[in-house]
Amino acid sequence: MKVEGQEKYGSSSKNLDGGWGWIVVMGAFFNMILIVGFMNGSGIYLANWKNDLGQSTSIVAGAISLFPTIVLMTNFLASYLSRRYGERIVMFFGGLIASAGCILASFSTQIYHLYLSFSLLTGIGYGLAFQPTVVMPIYYFKKRYAVANGLVFSGAGVGMVVLPLLLRVLIDNYTWRGTFLILGGVSLNMSVVARLMRPLKLKDKNEIEKDEEINERGDNKKYDSKIKDEAEDISLSLMSVEQKKENFEYKKTNYSSLLKGYIKKSTFWYVFTDSCCILVVMVKVFMAFGSLPVVVHFPYMATVSGITEKKTALLMSILGMASLFSRICHGFFVDKFFSVNTLMTFALFLGGIIALLCPVSNSFSWLLVVAILFGLANGIYNPLIVPFERECVGNQMLSATLGITFPLLGIAATIAGIFSGWLYDYTNNYDVSFYFAGSTHICASIIVQCLDRISVKKRRQNSIKMGQLDVESIF
Repeated sequence: MKVEGQEKYGSSSKNLDGGWGWIVVMGAFFNMILIVGFMNGSGIYLANWKNDLGQSTSIVAGAISLFPTIVLMTNFLASYLSRRYGERIVMFFGGLIASAGCILASFSTQIYHLYLSFSLLTGIGYGLAFQPTVVMPIYYFKKRYAVANGLVFSGAGVGMVVLPLLLRVLIDNYTWRGTFLILGGVSLNMSVVARLMRPLKLKDKNEIEKDEEINERGDNKKYDSKIKDEAEDISLSLMSVEQKKENFEYKKTNYSSLLKGYIKKSTFWYVFTDSCCILVVMVKVFMAFGSLPVVVHFPYMATVSGITEKKTALLMSILGMASLFSRICHGFFVDKFFSVNTLMTFALFLGGIIALLCPVSNSFSWLLVVAILFGLANGIYNPLIVPFERECVGNQMLSATLGITFPLLGIAATIAGIFSGWLYDYTNNYDVSFYFAGSTHICASIIVQCLDRISVKKRRQNSIKMGQLDVESIF
């Protein structure tokens, strides 16, 4: 059976940089509003769930924090399924699963029901839809990709502005259960958007056969030389294995040596043995420890401080507006005045100071200042995660290391949300939770500055090591 993801697609110029590509961008923009907006605005539910289900803050915050973790970790599965069946099919079923999760969440009577329906099922659905949302514009744009990608990711900022206010209005009028039913219907529109993600026009069959014939004849000298080098390496490795079989017992050498060689050539081994990658992992973990407690617990902190629920939703929307503004404008400063690491250091340090100062006052005016400044900082360092990691590990290993570090970021986010909720339950205020968030932000900024001081020679040595790895290894 022939499936969509197995077809060979062309990239003729008439299909790129315009036309239907802008429809794809519009669909991706809608998905980003829904997915990122819901991820950042779900903290609105904390007070309602805590009161209705009679659970502690840490338990309820765990369900909210687990949701973005599942979304991030599902990228593993979404990436594989997209290569196997195509982005359109994966996004279509992602919308169905997310819709089912929201509808089931509306019938929850116990907290574990929310863990299964909202955190797990809806998280998987949004994760399956998120990866194709990011990838599809790449196929349709070449020269104008920066513009198209900027429009797609601006949807994240719009979602951070609109969704908190919208969720608050829906909860006030239909309760949180009715809100989940409505979100189930809205999420189903991602399956409709998936139908807009049509593949590019197939290359002419004769062109494909001609290209394959050229490759087979070896007209491409660079490709030919690579094949020869690989053949020599394979022959040498085969000779080495044969010599080992002759000189040692098979059981003692074959399994142990092959396993050791596989581990040492795996991406997982590289990430946790290279100093740059270890520091990158530490930065992401500290970012999660610093960011999630603020995003998840800031609405409830405002509520217990005496701020009305409508004003709390307004604070989250203003935070989203500030984040949207800095997401749009930070690229100008990166290109003209500052390096990626310098700007990221500044943003993390600013976010840390604001989190530390958040408990100073419970007034609406002070929390408004906190929302604006933290939103500005958050909107700078979040988009810089991928460029920052590319600066540290290089283009060759970027995709592989992102595949490992993003799930770690999600796990750290879940731990941070639960831990901050436990601190609130133990101390009966959010002061220690925000001190913890601010301290980890500042620690992350210090590590980024240390990475910025690593010499170019060291990075070149790392690139030599990366050339010896099996980049296609899942680990």
